[in-house]
Amino acid sequence: MIIRNANVFRNGRFEQADVLFNDDQILKVERNIDAGGHQVIDAQGADLYAGIIDCHIHGGFLRSFQANVKKETWEKYGDPETQARYICKKVVENGVTSVMPTIGDLTVEEYQEAVRLIRRIRRDIEGADPFMFHFEGAYQNPEHHSSFNHDHDTLPSREHTLAICGNDLSDVCLIGIAPELEGSMEYLEWLCSKTKVHAEAGYTKASADTIRKAADLGLDQTTHMFNGFEYMHHRIEGPDVGIMVDDRIKCQLTLDSYHVSPSWCKLLIKIKGIDKIYGLTDLSSHSGLPEGVHHLEDGRTIIAADGFIKDEKGTIQSGNNTMDQIMYKARHLVGLSKEEVGQIFTENVAGCLGIKDRGRIEAGRRSDFVLMDDDYHVLKTIIGGRVAYERK
Repeated sequence: MIIRNANVFRNGRFEQADVLFNDDQILKVERNIDAGGHQVIDAQGADLYAGIIDCHIHGGFLRSFQANVKKETWEKYGDPETQARYICKKVVENGVTSVMPTIGDLTVEEYQEAVRLIRRIRRDIEGADPFMFHFEGAYQNPEHHSSFNHDHDTLPSREHTLAICGNDLSDVCLIGIAPELEGSMEYLEWLCSKTKVHAEAGYTKASADTIRKAADLGLDQTTHMFNGFEYMHHRIEGPDVGIMVDDRIKCQLTLDSYHVSPSWCKLLIKIKGIDKIYGLTDLSSHSGLPEGVHHLEDGRTIIAADGFIKDEKGTIQSGNNTMDQIMYKARHLVGLSKEEVGQIFTENVAGCLGIKDRGRIEAGRRSDFVLMDDDYHVLKTIIGGRVAYERK
């Protein structure tokens, strides 16, 4: 199959090129490829990006990746497997072709159940590929965020990590940690030298010096920069400062113009360099709620308004924006260039996380693509060389 007449985004810029691919991989990217009997998709001048990887997504559309969803929701939204499959199928409408189910704040048994679930559905998934795990809330500082329920706070340890993933870390990409916790340095020395998992700082009260020591041991990522960190102060060397001055650390950044203000987004990009910034949605199971006040099964009350989910105190619980909507806001509200948006949300995710089989339009990578118009409306999503979604 060949895609013609597209503005192909690769290597940080748009170019005119044809893309030849099969069900397995991209075969060639160059001008005027001979059709040779191949089926042709005419992009009609639309923008062609590599299929988007959402590395930070807890759920969405009132469904969750966590297998411990309450049985009260099953009748309306399906059992845990049905919910996870629905999310993977639904996000292709937003240009997402791969997801990292983001799981956290669970018992060991609940982690294990969620991991088994995702590994099971991965074999025959319809929609975005849940190819790697992100354990965001495994080892966070319980004093950091008073609105969270810290029922399962655990100090970082090799034994706990191996237990929650069934002694198999081969499909784990990110594990979050507050590096000031007891045992963190010994844990990071093991995780970063003996496995291929990336350690990310988050929900932390660490000093800049503690961040540096963690980076010395291999910590190289942050979870949604600025959110889940101490407020910055010009006389306090907190984690934000430690991360910004350390060139080894890459940053997830929420670019919806609200989680992080536009000026702070631009400041981080200027300090770190755009190559070290990558986008995410941070969708939760509550994402997709209509605007208004909602009383949940667990007794909590949350408010959906203006694209965000908040608790009664006004504290953000999650975003309510899909990937295409956040890309639009990054361009038109944060004020990034079209090339910056393309880089942060497509190529940089793979680049910052060392993903080699997808996330860029180049020969040998998976044939995952998304065609968008200039306002980031998804026109067509292709996964594994096949059209998974087409706008009517």
